[in-house]
Amino acid sequence: MGGMAQDFNFGIVADDLTGACDTAIKFSKGNRAVAVTHRLGSIALQSSSVLAVSTNSRNDEFSTVFSRTVDACAATEASGRCVSYVKIDSALRGYPGAQVGATLQATGRSSAIISPALPSHGRRLVAGRLESDSCAENKNMHLPTALEDQGLHSVLHIGQKCVRGGGSNLLRRLQDALQGAVQAIVIDASCDEDLKNIVAVCQCLQPMPLLVGSAGLAGQVAAFHEPQGHEMRNKVPSMPRSNGSCIFFVGSDHPTTVQQLDRFISERDPVMIDTDSRDLRSVESGLQSGEDLVIRILWDKPEEALTEIIGSDHWPGIAGVFACGGDTAQLVCDVLDVQAINLKGEIQPGVPWGVLMGGIADGCHISMKSGGFGDELTLERVRQFFYGQPSCRV
Repeated sequence: MGGMAQDFNFGIVADDLTGACDTAIKFSKGNRAVAVTHRLGSIALQSSSVLAVSTNSRNDEFSTVFSRTVDACAATEASGRCVSYVKIDSALRGYPGAQVGATLQATGRSSAIISPALPSHGRRLVAGRLESDSCAENKNMHLPTALEDQGLHSVLHIGQKCVRGGGSNLLRRLQDALQGAVQAIVIDASCDEDLKNIVAVCQCLQPMPLLVGSAGLAGQVAAFHEPQGHEMRNKVPSMPRSNGSCIFFVGSDHPTTVQQLDRFISERDPVMIDTDSRDLRSVESGLQSGEDLVIRILWDKPEEALTEIIGSDHWPGIAGVFACGGDTAQLVCDVLDVQAINLKGEIQPGVPWGVLMGGIADGCHISMKSGGFGDELTLERVRQFFYGQPSCRV
């Protein structure tokens, strides 16, 4: 599909850091600069054409989610970017209604189109409800009803039959709804083709509604706006070989993460510590010998413990950092005083990587993922990528 003007300035607001990254990276095709930050004071300093801002509010109360989203939108638009996408959780955690309502208020838009399906990870929206191959949470949630309970008014649901019944049919339904008092339209999607159809039809709407979804819908928005002359592909630049350590920060207890970690430990026998033990001697020894480190995040004053474990002297020799889980990624970036992440690509779908900007680990490579993403070999792929071994890239 068609290209965009070179002054493409696209703003994304997400409720956690891993979600901001796995959504924003979809826009990196054609060497487009993409950055993610969780610090509102850093927004104006970013020159990237695509900027995602994490409010770090997934686990907060409704009022906090709302206020943080308003602040993030205001700061993003003040930087010259249009907030065009709100990333909500594909498992429907948090308060998506607060995210949408706050963004509509802050940007002056009157309506939103919402489709949180993530087919690549087995998460579909059918009859307005989440269907998932692996996520039991919120399976019984009727999203249109939940959004009204969270403050949105007049929420319309459009089913899969209409989505697959031809673009003109869906366009008429949307136009009719938006001419009324409908504030949000929830649209079913079970596959990427459904999401592609939704995005294509939305481009015909004037004014353009706010688009809301996961990395699934974002990927189709990015494909629509891909610069001309660039194929849709996942380009992973070559990494220089490194003899330094890879540090894996694991705070998620999702069964997918547990399986990944068990496989990695059995094959690589990394140095294992946790934030309760604060085993600095093992950290020093592992880093000096270039071994892999796995640091388990235990959630009893983890920031204090992590600050003690990962001091500034360690970072010049680190090959890469991996954070598993949104809270873990946020914690690591806070402790390292990271200002932003310059995203570069994906090691595999749902596992973006980039370069840390600012703080004591400035210039270090980082990758992260949501706890439920990836397969059994994800940690091994990350390790091989950081060590410059191309055979494991996708």
